[in-house]
Amino acid sequence: MIEGASFHLANTTFFVHVIFVFLVLPSLFLALTGYYTTHRRLAVVHNASVAVMIVGGLLFGRCPLVELEEGLREAAGDEMWYDGSFTRFVVAMITGIDLPAPVVSFTPLLIGALTLASVVLSRIRWSRPVTSSQTA
Repeated sequence: MIEGASFHLANTTFFVHVIFVFLVLPSLFLALTGYYTTHRRLAVVHNASVAVMIVGGLLFGRCPLVELEEGLREAAGDEMWYDGSFTRFVVAMITGIDLPAPVVSFTPLLIGALTLASVVLSRIRWSRPVTSSQTA
């Protein structure tokens, strides 16, 4: 029973990870354009997700979702569906593009830095007083 549950949880973790990989860049674009200034809950979800990615990467040397999936697959007596980078595997599987390893390694840092920049920009936007020309 536990093996079956672990297997299903591992598969769920895999698909959540796929969704994250493909939503993080459009979400980053929305953050940088100021969309989240008026949509605070979405900003919290984006920022928290990126923070977990960065902190997990620093602690584990890779994404914490990979750690979770691997542990669940091991508990289920299953093996990982891929070797190496999850992002490289998924992007290659869906698009046929084999990303170079340095691109994959650098991307989380770039996403983290740009997310931090979006937070700073949103604070600046939020703190500016509204003028009468902006309300018309």
